[in-house]
Amino acid sequence: MSDAHITEVAEAAAERAVSKTLLLIGMDVSKPLEAQMTFGVLREVARMAQDPEFRKDLEHTRTWRLLWESVRNKGVMTAVGIFIAGAAAALWVGFKNMLK
Repeated sequence: MSDAHITEVAEAAAERAVSKTLLLIGMDVSKPLEAQMTFGVLREVARMAQDPEFRKDLEHTRTWRLLWESVRNKGVMTAVGIFIAGAAAALWVGFKNMLK
Protein backbone atom coordinates (compact mmCIF):
# COMPACT_ATOMS: atom_id res chain seq x y z
CA MET A 1 0.00 0.00 0.00
CA SER A 2 1.29 3.39 -0.92
CA ASP A 3 0.90 6.56 1.10
CA ALA A 4 -1.41 8.00 -1.57
CA HIS A 5 -3.70 4.96 -1.32
CA ILE A 6 -3.77 5.13 2.49
CA THR A 7 -4.58 8.84 2.33
CA GLU A 8 -7.35 8.21 -0.21
CA VAL A 9 -8.92 5.47 1.94
CA ALA A 10 -8.68 7.63 5.08
CA GLU A 11 -10.28 10.62 3.36
CA ALA A 12 -13.11 8.46 1.99
CA ALA A 13 -13.74 6.98 5.44
CA ALA A 14 -13.71 10.40 7.06
CA GLU A 15 -16.09 11.80 4.43
CA ARG A 16 -18.51 8.90 4.94
CA ALA A 17 -18.34 9.26 8.73
CA VAL A 18 -19.03 12.98 8.60
CA SER A 19 -21.84 12.53 6.07
CA LYS A 20 -23.51 9.85 8.20
CA THR A 21 -23.12 11.91 11.35
CA LEU A 22 -24.67 14.98 9.74
CA LEU A 23 -27.45 12.85 8.30
CA LEU A 24 -28.16 11.43 11.77
CA ILE A 25 -28.67 14.95 13.16
CA GLY A 26 -30.95 15.81 10.26
CA MET A 27 -28.71 17.61 7.77
CA ASP A 28 -28.79 16.43 4.17
CA VAL A 29 -25.24 16.84 2.89
CA SER A 30 -26.35 16.25 -0.68
CA LYS A 31 -27.94 19.74 -0.57
CA PRO A 32 -25.15 22.01 0.70
CA LEU A 33 -27.07 25.27 0.16
CA GLU A 34 -29.89 24.09 2.42
CA ALA A 35 -27.32 23.02 5.03
CA GLN A 36 -25.74 26.49 4.89
CA MET A 37 -29.17 28.11 5.29
CA THR A 38 -29.85 25.86 8.30
CA PHE A 39 -26.60 26.92 9.92
CA GLY A 40 -27.41 30.56 9.16
CA VAL A 41 -30.76 30.21 10.90
CA LEU A 42 -29.10 28.47 13.86
CA ARG A 43 -26.59 31.33 14.17
CA GLU A 44 -29.44 33.86 14.13
CA VAL A 45 -31.39 31.94 16.77
CA ALA A 46 -28.28 31.70 18.95
CA ARG A 47 -27.69 35.43 18.58
CA MET A 48 -31.29 36.19 19.51
CA ALA A 49 -31.21 33.80 22.48
CA GLN A 50 -28.22 35.68 23.89
CA ASP A 51 -29.92 39.07 23.59
CA PRO A 52 -31.20 40.10 27.06
CA GLU A 53 -34.04 42.18 25.60
CA PHE A 54 -35.26 39.28 23.46
CA ARG A 55 -35.20 37.01 26.51
CA LYS A 56 -37.25 39.57 28.44
CA ASP A 57 -39.75 39.65 25.57
CA LEU A 58 -40.03 35.86 25.67
CA GLU A 59 -40.50 35.90 29.44
CA HIS A 60 -43.17 38.62 29.10
CA THR A 61 -44.97 36.58 26.43
CA ARG A 62 -44.81 33.51 28.64
CA THR A 63 -46.26 35.48 31.55
CA TRP A 64 -49.19 36.59 29.39
CA ARG A 65 -49.75 33.05 28.14
CA LEU A 66 -49.82 31.67 31.69
CA LEU A 67 -52.15 34.48 32.77
CA TRP A 68 -54.62 33.77 29.98
CA GLU A 69 -54.48 30.03 30.63
CA SER A 70 -55.30 30.76 34.26
CA VAL A 71 -58.18 33.05 33.28
CA ARG A 72 -59.52 30.39 30.91
CA ASN A 73 -59.31 27.65 33.53
CA LYS A 74 -60.94 29.79 36.21
CA GLY A 75 -63.63 30.87 33.73
CA VAL A 76 -64.48 27.26 32.96
CA MET A 77 -64.60 26.44 36.67
CA THR A 78 -66.85 29.44 37.28
CA ALA A 79 -69.20 28.42 34.46
CA VAL A 80 -69.41 24.87 35.83
CA GLY A 81 -70.05 26.25 39.33
CA ILE A 82 -72.82 28.53 38.07
CA PHE A 83 -74.42 25.64 36.18
CA ILE A 84 -74.31 23.37 39.24
CA ALA A 85 -75.65 26.12 41.52
CA GLY A 86 -78.49 26.81 39.05
CA ALA A 87 -79.37 23.13 38.83
CA ALA A 88 -79.30 22.81 42.63
CA ALA A 89 -81.49 25.90 42.98
CA ALA A 90 -83.98 24.54 40.43
CA LEU A 91 -84.11 21.22 42.26
CA TRP A 92 -84.61 22.99 45.58
CA VAL A 93 -87.42 25.18 44.22
CA GLY A 94 -89.06 22.12 42.64
CA PHE A 95 -88.74 20.20 45.89
CA LYS A 96 -90.27 23.09 47.89
CA ASN A 97 -93.16 23.39 45.42
CA MET A 98 -93.75 19.65 45.59
CA LEU A 99 -94.10 19.80 49.39
CA LYS A 100 -96.76 22.56 49.27
